[in-house]
Amino acid sequence: MAELCILGTVGTIPRVDRYLSSALLRHDGHIILFDCGEGTQLAIKKAGFSFKSIDVICLSHLHADHVTGLCGLLLTMGNEGRCSPVTIITVKGGTQILRSLLCVAELAFELDVIDVVEADPCKSVTELCDGRVQIFAAQAAHSVPCLAFSVYIRRDGKFDPQKARELGIPIKLWNELRRNGSIVCNGKEYVYTEVMGGERRGIKVSYITDTRPVPALSALAENSDILICEGMFGDPEKQDRAEKSGHMTFAEAATIAKCAKCEQLVLSHFSPSMPEPEEYLSYATDIFANTVCGVDGMNFSINFKD
Repeated sequence: MAELCILGTVGTIPRVDRYLSSALLRHDGHIILFDCGEGTQLAIKKAGFSFKSIDVICLSHLHADHVTGLCGLLLTMGNEGRCSPVTIITVKGGTQILRSLLCVAELAFELDVIDVVEADPCKSVTELCDGRVQIFAAQAAHSVPCLAFSVYIRRDGKFDPQKARELGIPIKLWNELRRNGSIVCNGKEYVYTEVMGGERRGIKVSYITDTRPVPALSALAENSDILICEGMFGDPEKQDRAEKSGHMTFAEAATIAKCAKCEQLVLSHFSPSMPEPEEYLSYATDIFANTVCGVDGMNFSINFKD
C-alpha cells in the first residue's frame, strides 16, 4: 500500500487558499517528495507527515515556484533529526544551481544530487527499499530543462505451494521459509525466491508539470494508478497562452491520461487567475472520465491489486 498526498495545487505564485504545486508519496516509511516551492514545508506539516522520512526529492525544474522552499525544508529535516543522506533528482546542470541556492544552509546530512543528463522513461534514475521502489524520469517540454517523474513500487509474486512440493520442502517449514527468507532442509539451503510465482502488478504514480504534451510523457505515465498532471489553463480559449508559456490545458492533460491508460487523473498547477478550476473540469472529463481537480491536502490510499 502507498499513500499519496497532494500538498499544493497552484502554479507561479501561492494563493491564500492554495500552496504551490507539490506532492508526496509514502511507502513503507519512506517519503518521495515532488517539487518544493515556497510553503511546501508548511503544507507537509499541515498534512501531518514526517520531515525526517523524506528520502528523495524530485525537482521537475529550477524555476522559483518549484525550488524556493528547498532550503527551509532541508533545515527543518535536520532539526527533526535527519542525519542520513537525502537524494535530490534534478535536471542537467542542476547541481551547480542547487549549490548556490543552498549556500545559506548548513545541513546536518549529505545530499546526493543526481543530474539527469538523458532521461529514459524505461530506465530507473534511482531505487530505494532494496530496489522495490524505482523512480523514472522523462524529458518534458518547458521554457527551461524540465523533468516528469514516475514511481513504481514492485510487488513480489505469491508463494507457490506446488514449487515447494516439487523441491521437497515439508509443509511444516513453509511458514519459516516465508518468515526468514531461507531454510536448511536435509542439508540443503532453500531461499524464498525459489518458491514464488511471477512478479505481480505493483503501484505506479506519475507526476507531470510545466510542460507541453510530448510523446515521452505518455510513455512515462503508462498504466499509472494515479497521474498528477498540470492543468495550468482550464478554458480552451487559453490554448494559445498554454503553447506560448510551455504549459497545458485540462484537455491536453486528460489526453495524456487517456493515451497512457491511467486509472485516475488529478489535475494540479492551476493558474493563479483561475480560482475555481472545477468550473472547467468537464473539458477534462469529456476526454478522460476519472479526472478530479486537485485540492491542497487531498489524500489517496493506493492498494496493491490481486
